[in-house]
Order: sequence, then C-alpha cells, then structure tokens
Amino acid sequence: MQAGTSVAPGSHTPTAPGNDVRPPGREPGARAAVFLLLASLAVAAACSLALFTDEPADGGDGGADVDGGAEAADADGDVLAETEAETEPDGDALEEAEADGSAGRAVGEPCNLSEQCADGLVPGECMTMVGAIEAPEGYCTGIGCLRDDDCPGGAAAALCAEMVAGVRVCLDRCTSQAECRPGYACLDPDGDGPGGFGCAASCSAEGGCPSGQSCDPGGFPPLCHLDAGARANGDPCEHHYECRPGSYCLAERALLAGWPRGYCTQDCAVSGDCRNGGACVLACADDDGSSVTDPCDDDGMAGLDPDNQGLCMTTCTRVPDSCSRPGYSCQALGPTFLRNQDVCAVACRDGSSPCDNVGWTCDPNAGSLIGGSSWGSGRCQPPLDVPALGEPCAATTGCRGGMCLAESVTGYPRGLCTEECGVGDPCPEPFACSGLGLFTGLCFRPCTLGGTECRPGTVCQDLGWGILACAAACTANADCDNTCCSQFGTGYCDPHRAECML
Repeated sequence: MQAGTSVAPGSHTPTAPGNDVRPPGREPGARAAVFLLLASLAVAAACSLALFTDEPADGGDGGADVDGGAEAADADGDVLAETEAETEPDGDALEEAEADGSAGRAVGEPCNLSEQCADGLVPGECMTMVGAIEAPEGYCTGIGCLRDDDCPGGAAAALCAEMVAGVRVCLDRCTSQAECRPGYACLDPDGDGPGGFGCAASCSAEGGCPSGQSCDPGGFPPLCHLDAGARANGDPCEHHYECRPGSYCLAERALLAGWPRGYCTQDCAVSGDCRNGGACVLACADDDGSSVTDPCDDDGMAGLDPDNQGLCMTTCTRVPDSCSRPGYSCQALGPTFLRNQDVCAVACRDGSSPCDNVGWTCDPNAGSLIGGSSWGSGRCQPPLDVPALGEPCAATTGCRGGMCLAESVTGYPRGLCTEECGVGDPCPEPFACSGLGLFTGLCFRPCTLGGTECRPGTVCQDLGWGILACAAACTANADCDNTCCSQFGTGYCDPHRAECML
C-alpha cells in the first residue's frame, strides 16, 4: 500500500512437510496507525482517506502549497495519502511507459505509478509504503478485491488476501522464496493453507534482508533491521530497517505517517511494551458508546481491551520544553488525565519548517478526523493538486496531496478527492469546509439544489450548517466502477458487491 501489504496474524512461510513454523501473533495494538484508520472507515465513509496517491519522489517542483500549506495528506491517517512515486504521472510519462512496454505490469512487479500496473476487475494500483509496511521499488497490486479472479491476471497469477480490517489486496502467487524478488517473502497471508502463498513485503527466517541487516521474524509483519546503529523510539528515520528490532518508522513519506523527518516507534498496550524506549500513548476505543464509561476499559472483558491502540513515544518535560526536534513539542497526550503521558509529538504550529521533502509543508489539521491527534497535531504533506478536488479518484491515483474517499474502500461512487480543513486551514476557492472553520472537516464542492454541478452518482445535498455539496447518491449499478450500487438506497456503492441493485 503506499507501501507493501500487511501480513495477517498467523501468516507463515512455506516449509517442508511436518515443519510448519509460524511466527508469534501480532504485538499489542499491532500497527496502531493502520488499524485506527481502517477501523474508522467502517464507522463513517466521510472520515476515510484514500489508501495512496501518486506523487513525485522529490515532492514536486518545490513550490508552496496553493492554500498556504494547510491542506493535509494525512499519513497516519489513509487509507489514504501520499506514495513514494518517483515521477509525476503526466501524459508524456505515461506514453513513454507504454512505448517501452513498462505499462500493464503484472501483480508483484516493481512500479512507481499506478498507471504502470495492469487492471483486473479491480484497477491496478502501485503500493510503496504504508504504516509498518514498505514495498521496495514499489509493488503492482489491486485493492478492494473479493476473490482471486478479481485481481489483474486472474487467480492463476494472484491471490486476494485480507490485510487489515477487511481491506483485501492482490498478491503475486508463489510456491517458494526463490519466486519472490528481494525484499519480499513467500507467505500464506491467512495462515490456513488452502488459499495459497503470495509474495509480501516482509522477510523470513530464510532471509530476504540486504547485507548488514537481519530479519526480526517475531515482528508483525517481520521486518529487516540494521545489525548495528539501529535507532531508538523517537529518533528520526526514513525506512523501517533504521529502527531497532520490534520498532518501525512512521516515515514522512508513508501513508498513515507523515511525521516530520520520520519517527521510530512500536505498538504498545502499556509502557512496559516500549522496550526500545519511550512511554505508551493510548488511543482508546469507545466500545460501549457511552461517554460516562472510561473508553479504555469499556469492552466488558477482563484485562486489556484489544481494541485500544498505542504508540511508543519519547518522554519529555513540558516546562521547559525538552523536545529538540524541529516540528515537535512536549505535549500531554492520551485518552484521560490519569492516562496521559508527556511525550515529544508533532506540533505543526511551532513556526518551523520541519518537513524534509522539498516543497512539503506541515499541515496542523492532518489526521485529526481519524485519530491522528491522539499522537500530535498535524503531519507533513506535498502540495495539494487543487484541480483534482471533487473529481473521481482511486486508491493510489487522482488525488495528490489530498485524500481519496475511494470507492473500493468507502463506497463513494467512483471515489471523491477531498481534503481536511479547519481553523486557519480553509479550503481553496470555491470549496466549502464542512467544519465551518470551527473544527476539522472536509472540503466539498458547493452546488445548488436541483442544479447540474454534480457528476453522475452524486447529487446536491444539504450537509448541515447551511452547506450544500455534491454527496454520494448512486441510483443504478452503472453509477459505480464496480457496477454495484447498494440496493438499500444509501447512495453508496457496495465494495463487497453483495447487495447490488436488482
């Protein structure tokens, strides 16, 4: 995914008969940022992000963000923001790609643009980095598949595997480690055998790491780490291997990250899990829907609530502020007063220019809609492609610097490119912020009731607060890319293609 794929709990590598060895299950709060984002999609499509968007590796032409750097491509909140694409997907580049035969690449082949990847029933996408997953040199895939036949190349070439929170992606089929390119391991994604094995961005006890690195087979997923000089939690990073075993990098470029110059961390449930330093900052799930009950302990079960998510963050003092990294400040973060920790967290409002990528800015609202504020305010982003706002988009293309409410994830007909907005962070003209500048909202194209401004599959609706905007309203299966409009009149396409209009 803007990175590789995540490996499901219980996944394992092919082994000889009688030697079926599986790594330990997921760590507490496994891949907190990834899970929080994807779980949010199930709650409200309007709060979801695109899984990825294509963009140049150098952050564009170095120009300033058209709306003052306030628009967010949330990287810790995804499903759905920037990739490490090497070049801008312009027409000339795509024509050259087709001319030299680099378009139409099969599942598993390297890429830096989704247009280079072959389509199936689900469109081809290019994954580079998301959360704790990093796909070396890119990975052609399909997102939102339900069956193997949905994938580019069909069931003979690929398998459809559930990664996290119900999101499924296409993996290159394999029967041995030798069939996977460097940086990938041949794994059984669901651990049950019959589905087959696929090449996933991971490593294994059999190898897969470059010289000077070793695999941590107990990680989720297993990751390569430097044999010497690996960094502690809270240190800057660009790649997962730079962090100590057990930790991973919330890289500035990665989807569900965007932390200025990166931040080594690990998932946790309690501070004792932070063996590479720091304290555990929790974002707790409100399982009973009651504000009266402590949201950290409201699942009705004894022991730690597995729905809670935590990240290990560097401890600090607030007065005086002991955080020295640009773009960070010492903040009291956590779900309740008694559970808060004083930690170094992102603070885009400190007047600095902390982002490492040329042309990127630190957006103070990025991530707030999907739990990102639990771990600091704002994230780094590339310049926003304003003309793309309001237009259709897919998980990895069509919404550079913004976030796509992709049909394959949210059900929004043909996807919608939008952006977070809020106090001091207005939408570009003529778009309106659903937060009215009082709290974090999304940018929508204004319209008139009964007018013709909205494209097929959408209609002008009153979103409240006097905001009229084009909203999801499919009325026929043909309004959806997947030809499946919900038969229950929700106006959304059904990503599972199970309840289509008759």
